[in-house]
Amino acid sequence: MNTQILIIILAVLDLILFFLVFKLHSRLRKLFRGRKGRDLEEIIISLRNELDQMEKEFVKGEARDRDMDARLKKSVSGVSMIRFSPFQGEGGNQSFALAMLDEENDGVVISSLYARERMSVFAKPIKNGVSEFELSAEEKKVLADAQK
Repeated sequence: MNTQILIIILAVLDLILFFLVFKLHSRLRKLFRGRKGRDLEEIIISLRNELDQMEKEFVKGEARDRDMDARLKKSVSGVSMIRFSPFQGEGGNQSFALAMLDEENDGVVISSLYARERMSVFAKPIKNGVSEFELSAEEKKVLADAQK
């Protein structure tokens, strides 16, 4: 009698296990079948290819960013200008001093001195915020303002 009960219990457990295996098999078949007739392996390969392409684009983007940063450091980022009258009673503030600097404080100061008989223009290079040429008070002011 004990063996008959044991056989019945094993048969019930066998049916339960059979049902669970069948259910698992259906779920796995759905998973591997994927969508639109593509199986899981094709989907994984496709995703890997897309990821590789995205990595290449990311590297290109980083290179472009470094290039732009380098160019921006050399572009004019600090500008200041002042108009003034260099000679008492003459010029009517027609003269000017203009400073243009990049992020590394390299650039130029351009000055124009206007008088009735003539006009003179001067350009003085700036390296690391300093000129090797003597600067007028107006040129010093625009240089300091452009560095801010």
